[in-house]
Amino acid sequence: MKFNIGDRVRFLSSPGGGVVSKILSPSMVNVAIDDGFDIPTPVNDLVRIGEPGGAAARFFTDERKPKPQAAPEKEKAAPAPEPAPVADAVAADDSDRIMPLASGYRKAANPPGFYLAFVPQDQRWLITGQVDVFLVNFTDHDILFSLFIKTLKGTWRGVDYGSVPPLAMIHLESVPRDRMSLWGDGVVQLMVHPDKPRDLYNPVSVEYKVPSVKLLHEDSFRDYHFVEGRSFVYELARLESLVPVGVKGEPAEKYQAPSEPEPVKARQAEAVSYITRHRTAHREALVDLHIEAMVEDHKELDPSEMLRLQLSYFEKCLESAIADNYYKVTFIHGIGAGVLRNAIREKLKDYPQVYFQPAPIQQYGTGAMDVMITHQKEL
Repeated sequence: MKFNIGDRVRFLSSPGGGVVSKILSPSMVNVAIDDGFDIPTPVNDLVRIGEPGGAAARFFTDERKPKPQAAPEKEKAAPAPEPAPVADAVAADDSDRIMPLASGYRKAANPPGFYLAFVPQDQRWLITGQVDVFLVNFTDHDILFSLFIKTLKGTWRGVDYGSVPPLAMIHLESVPRDRMSLWGDGVVQLMVHPDKPRDLYNPVSVEYKVPSVKLLHEDSFRDYHFVEGRSFVYELARLESLVPVGVKGEPAEKYQAPSEPEPVKARQAEAVSYITRHRTAHREALVDLHIEAMVEDHKELDPSEMLRLQLSYFEKCLESAIADNYYKVTFIHGIGAGVLRNAIREKLKDYPQVYFQPAPIQQYGTGAMDVMITHQKEL
């Protein structure tokens, strides 16, 4: 079921409900409940009550409908509008399925480029249910794309095309798990369209092949900073690998395009461990949880969204440290009113293999804690 901002909804798995306040992805929305908090909720855990897009929608959008005006008594026929550029028409059609990259994309260790992401809608059961397929543009350029998948007869069928703005991704399809094999074998054609005067790039065709068995194992789905939720991500092409058109400073007639360009093969993108980028010594790390260290445009977030992001990143770093056999992680939570510190202490109760203690005051003041991790072989 598709929801709109302002829809009144009820939870299926728990009592209560609220109003849809933000569309996070085709499979996830924020629900504003009575106490003022926004709860990220899968759409398959919601049911709409009342008319869609009711009066509550005005609290979550700045759009206002213009008041109708009476037509003048005599009005000259307006000239026919010029046809919109193709790029503008595509962008208008795609606006409802394009979304910005996840807020942590600046921390991503993956190189700038173009990726295909398979994101399970149900993040609790990664190998069941539908899968959202996204084309990810992790560059500062606009791109045009065409997507083809191989049919059972071995021919190619065009299934999508359009444009994707910089640092954004487009939702291609929500695919039932039993049809994923049809989407696992395809070709993506890409054309980079830079805004500023730079070297142009030759278009590229990338063939990808996702073994269907990969999507049957939870270990195949990992955390990537530019995609919300655990996902299976294929690297289509790196920006640095694209071939420029011509050579800067030379006449165009001197340039000859290669007659048989080498084929480009896609590969699974590497998912760098969350804790690795915070490593300070052998099996030790330091993580700053101040919101300004995590999100650049943090001033647009309300306190509940800030706390949710901070706790989410805390959990990912801690679980990554446990998996990588770290024994100490220092978390800088700041002083303030102690809301984040107390929330972290509550979260730590869910991890029996850890204990915490104040970090050295002479080094961090009273705004940090050392989380110590014990491992079974050390007990």
